[in-house]
Amino acid sequence: MGAEEVRCAFRAGRGRVAATDPAQGGRHTRALLHWATFQLPIHLVDYVVAYELAHVRVSGHGPEYWRLLGRALPECRRLKSELDELGRRVWMGDLAS
Repeated sequence: MGAEEVRCAFRAGRGRVAATDPAQGGRHTRALLHWATFQLPIHLVDYVVAYELAHVRVSGHGPEYWRLLGRALPECRRLKSELDELGRRVWMGDLAS
């Protein structure tokens, strides 16, 4: 993906599984990963890490962002859907589905 070196930090925040912190100049230099991310199936952990690394190069979620992520993980749209569904069931408490 051509991302420069990124620092990683782990947190116990609410909501999102991960985020990137913008540094000066708008570049992202730190990936914040929720500790529960590592309880996901490994292919979804790979997706979350690649998703955040793509933000090191491209801010936002425009076409350029999805092209970059798609080059790294061609199945990124399917993985996004899988993570969304799993997140609804696990993190949002809808385990009966």
